[in-house]
Amino acid sequence: MAKEFVPESLKFSHEVKEKTVKFTENALSNAADELFLGLYSTYHSVKLAEKGLELARKNLQRQQELFDKGIITELELEEAVLDLKEAENSVKKAKRDFENMHRTFNRLAGLPLDFRYDLIGTPRTDAEDIRITEDEAVKSALENRMEIWSTKRQIELVELRMEIYRHKNVYKFDYYTIKDYAEAQDELENLKLTLVQQEYDIEKEIRQAYKDLKKSYNNLKLAELNLERQKNQLETLKKQYEKGLIPASAVEQTELAISNLEFAVNMSLISYLNKQDRFYRAISVGPGVTE
Repeated sequence: MAKEFVPESLKFSHEVKEKTVKFTENALSNAADELFLGLYSTYHSVKLAEKGLELARKNLQRQQELFDKGIITELELEEAVLDLKEAENSVKKAKRDFENMHRTFNRLAGLPLDFRYDLIGTPRTDAEDIRITEDEAVKSALENRMEIWSTKRQIELVELRMEIYRHKNVYKFDYYTIKDYAEAQDELENLKLTLVQQEYDIEKEIRQAYKDLKKSYNNLKLAELNLERQKNQLETLKKQYEKGLIPASAVEQTELAISNLEFAVNMSLISYLNKQDRFYRAISVGPGVTE
């Protein structure tokens, strides 16, 4: 036991520490990804709210001019005033959300809580489809996930202990060895059952995550196509405005709608990239997709 089992146990403890470091790095990366998504979302929500406020001010100015000319009623003017107040409140709320998220992000990044980025943009990368097949992803996860590796190594250690006890049939006549050997048998059976359950759960998790990632990628591409259609529609509206067929407000509202769509597409892009990173970490040492 001192010559063979103890060194192997110490080796296992060292390996656990190494795996735990990588596992923790992956977990922190997952957390940072999600916080960046929140930071990006709140930052650009402020920008969109400010655009909405600018349009509300322009609309109130137009409505005031129409009211002064007796073209609209006082009620219609009051609606424009209420729209402006609502837009102002939206800006205040968006800025408050951004400040709260920024402080949370700074805590993880180790930055002063009052530190502020001047610009928070989208990653300089395009979304790529999954580079491996579903079966390859499952195979990688079953080979590399920390919980499966740990259970397999524990099984190896128990089997080594039992092999040592079987040397010269010591486990048959020494009282303490007989007891320990029986406990090792029970432990081995429990570990094998645990391994079967872990493999089942992880395979199920990875296959579902693979399908979700594929769906997220397809949704992103559809959103990008929809954005292009809306931009083409905006060009048509601009031509109609130049001919005096529609008011300026129609063009401005469409421009705001496109800004919202661009924001939604960028959010989908970052969300997909985050899911992709989390997926590839889940088929390595971990943690799992839902952890």
